[in-house]
Amino acid sequence: MSSKIYLIALSLVVAGCVSATSEPLTSSSTSLTSSSANSTENASTTSILGSTETTSSVVTLNSKWAISMGGSGVNLTQYYGVTVSLTNDLTSTKVIEVQKVFQLDGSFYGFVYEALVDGNGGTNSNRFRVGLANSTYLGFDSVSHKEHSGFGLVIINALKNSLDGQAAVYLNALQIMINANDTLTGKTASETINPLADALEAITSHYLSQINVE
Repeated sequence: MSSKIYLIALSLVVAGCVSATSEPLTSSSTSLTSSSANSTENASTTSILGSTETTSSVVTLNSKWAISMGGSGVNLTQYYGVTVSLTNDLTSTKVIEVQKVFQLDGSFYGFVYEALVDGNGGTNSNRFRVGLANSTYLGFDSVSHKEHSGFGLVIINALKNSLDGQAAVYLNALQIMINANDTLTGKTASETINPLADALEAITSHYLSQINVE
């Protein structure tokens, strides 16, 4: 009789231990499942926020590029630019900034450039911007200069009035300057033409090399 009581008591103790240990295991399993779910939810939230941040961080093209992009008829809010590293050729001809231009849907459009070249007014006296897209010069913007009104300014005005719409061939830009210089009755504006020509050649070459890989 006493051995039966002992066996019954032992059975109750074992059953109690099994019951006690099984409950924490179930709790732990639930905790791990919950943690996994939270991690997945957090990852999704982070992904969504990251996408929103990328979209909202797009800054439309600065108004300073308006003329080089074609003038008042162009809506700059339809474009954004990404700064491009300068090549040695661009740097050596005093190009100081390049923006690769995209439409808002992310499709490639063209390039805009800014240069600060020497001129009749001295070192870094002639600042201009020019844009290219669809294998065409979009516009020439003379930002500042110290050119003589009867010499260098004649060259600059010729580029302002005639470069836009020309095929993106450097010789087209050069010919505009040569034709303008021919109106100076035998005088020459080489101090203006040469730095402009060097920069425009490097700019055109860079543009053409880039669209070939698009």
